[in-house]
Amino acid sequence: MATLIAISQFTTLPLMFLSSAVMDLHLAPSWVGNVARYNPVEWAVVAARQAMLAPTDWSTVWTRLVLLAAAVLVMGLLATRAFGAYRKSA
Repeated sequence: MATLIAISQFTTLPLMFLSSAVMDLHLAPSWVGNVARYNPVEWAVVAARQAMLAPTDWSTVWTRLVLLAAAVLVMGLLATRAFGAYRKSA
């Protein structure tokens, strides 16, 4: 269990720092903005911010949520294949 927690922290913390969750991307170096464009944590942050604004931009919210759902689907499929390959090798 501790290994799973360590792995999740090892992957999530860098993604948090490479998004606008910690710092406004206008204040960060330009390469951070480029990385944030493909960062799923940034997609979630933008969707949450847009959903809480008074004039909500629902197209942005739904676009980001669809991107997150696609990322979850792809990662789930990859994890399932990796686990299947691991079971066959054991």
